[in-house]
Amino acid sequence: MSSSSSTFSDSETIDDTNSTISDGDTITQNQRQTVSTRKNCSHTLFFFRIAGEFAYCKICELNYVNTNKQVYGYSWKSGNTTNLINHLRDKHEITKDNYLEYLDESEENVQPLYILQNQAFQDLLLTCEPSYKISCDNSIKNVLYSAYTWSKKQLQFLLKNTAVAVHLTTDLWTSKSRYSYICVTATWLTSDFEFQKALLSCNHLSYPHTGEVICDELFQILENWDLTTTAFTIATDNSMNMVKAVRLLRENYLEQIQHQSCVVHTLQLSVIEGLKQCKAFHRRIKSLQIFFRLPKQVEKLHAARQNPQTNSSENEYVNPLEVLTDGKTRWNSTYLAWKRVLELHNFMRSISTDLLSKSD
Repeated sequence: MSSSSSTFSDSETIDDTNSTISDGDTITQNQRQTVSTRKNCSHTLFFFRIAGEFAYCKICELNYVNTNKQVYGYSWKSGNTTNLINHLRDKHEITKDNYLEYLDESEENVQPLYILQNQAFQDLLLTCEPSYKISCDNSIKNVLYSAYTWSKKQLQFLLKNTAVAVHLTTDLWTSKSRYSYICVTATWLTSDFEFQKALLSCNHLSYPHTGEVICDELFQILENWDLTTTAFTIATDNSMNMVKAVRLLRENYLEQIQHQSCVVHTLQLSVIEGLKQCKAFHRRIKSLQIFFRLPKQVEKLHAARQNPQTNSSENEYVNPLEVLTDGKTRWNSTYLAWKRVLELHNFMRSISTDLLSKSD
């Protein structure tokens, strides 16, 4: 999630130097700075956009695109996050304990630029290196922009001088925070038969995701990288909007472009069709996955794997394995989930037998 003014303040300061904690106890200038800093690294900063004195849920904004619904603005005058926390919990089932599941994997270890103003983060840096001068948000943004500009020029030079025919791959996906992106990569062989690959773009794509919208976005990306004459094939999944987008791209802009269906996605579709022939068995596996992912059963499963009577492994400690779930859009997920069930089936059987033997 991009870092901008839409992140939340994690500190509050008392402006009045004569503010008091109790009657007759005046806070000095230095004491005021120490006492008034509130270490509130709220998880809401990832999901709300600040506009003036109001905070707006980014997830609701995306869900209400092309509708008549208006996103409710929560008051942000006091900087209190209680209403924001309640909104995420009640409307989107996002809490402080599970919010990382709704962020992109790359976001889990990436902090917003506003962390530079966090007192605890500053203390950490100065403890590690007391002479280090902490940069401000704008300085970091300028460095990032300079690095991007330099890298883009280098890649443009490489494409212009080494790429005669370029193969593209593109995919449209939605992050856990409900932001939609379109990604385009390029691969080519140099005159010395050296394989080259590069990420050209990973842009936010607003709704609707029609073939026409995707086609226009792809053409703008190719024009931006001056690949309208060298791009000759493009691989996508088998979704109707992606197939239509490439067809429109060929009909309206690039006559030489050819569409290639992703082999892995085609195989995944075949797996889904094959599973329809064994629905009863699939439902039984699903029931096992749901049951053994309950917190109580997860603990029993871990205990069974550590029990020498049920585990024949010679290792004193066994890494805890959890039951996996499969999804239609996660390739190989069904294979990996069923494989995990096979790995754990002896422990599942032991727990089931123990449950059935109890009178209660």
